[in-house]
Parts: sequence; structure tokens; C-alpha cells
Amino acid sequence: MRAGLFSKNGARAQSVDKMPVRVLLVDDNIIYLRTVSALLSNKPEIEIVGCAVSGEEALEMVDVAQPDLILLDLKMPGMDGLEVTRRVKAEHDAIRIAIVTASCDGEYRAAAAEAGADDYICKDRLTSELRRLLEELSS
Repeated sequence: MRAGLFSKNGARAQSVDKMPVRVLLVDDNIIYLRTVSALLSNKPEIEIVGCAVSGEEALEMVDVAQPDLILLDLKMPGMDGLEVTRRVKAEHDAIRIAIVTASCDGEYRAAAAEAGADDYICKDRLTSELRRLLEELSS
């Protein structure tokens, strides 16, 4: 958790404010990516720090964007979400990774956990599960 000393208007804050969770979105479906980005942009507890359409692009963005959380698609052409998870966790273990996918079966869930993912969320449950995930990150 990062703390801020100033309020949004620049005046000294009376108390320490929580900074938003920095989120990197990764999905090869650009329409889904835009939809989720628009949905999450309205939440003050979230700051979208980047969007990537491939695993390779996501890896390039991690050091620059410095996300707290990566919402990562499982199935993408080229480098899939499992490989991205392994590589990110090998270098940045503190970054939380939630696999967000339409494949909601146990086999993929187990593979995601084995790769080092912190969470596994079905795309149709993203909005409801995201609140829980953000609460965990803030505590």
C-alpha cells in the first residue's frame, strides 16, 4: 500500500490516503480489453497503467508500468497466460496475477496455480470477483 501526503487538489491531506491499485490488463481480444478498461477506469481504487494484446507485449510493459496487479487472459496466440505468469513471477514475485478467462474448468485452474498465479477468475464473474481481489490487495 502506498500513501499520499497531498489530496487531489494539492492541499495537504488530513490523513493518509490509499493510492489506487495499479492494474495492467492483458487480453488478445481488443474489444474485451477496451470494455474492461472502460469499466475499471470508473473505479477510483483502480489505476489502469497499461493494456497489452499479447504475452510478449505484457512482459515488455511490466518494468515500465510497474503494476500491483495483472489481469491476464489465459489463452492467447504466441505466449499464453501461463508462460507470462511464470516469467513475471520469476522476476517480480510481489506483482499479483489473476488469470481472467472464459475457460472455467479445474484443469486450467490447477495449471494457473502451478504457474504461480495468485487468482483465477472466470470472465463472466470479473466484476464480482474484482472487489474481493482489491480488498485482499489493500489489506
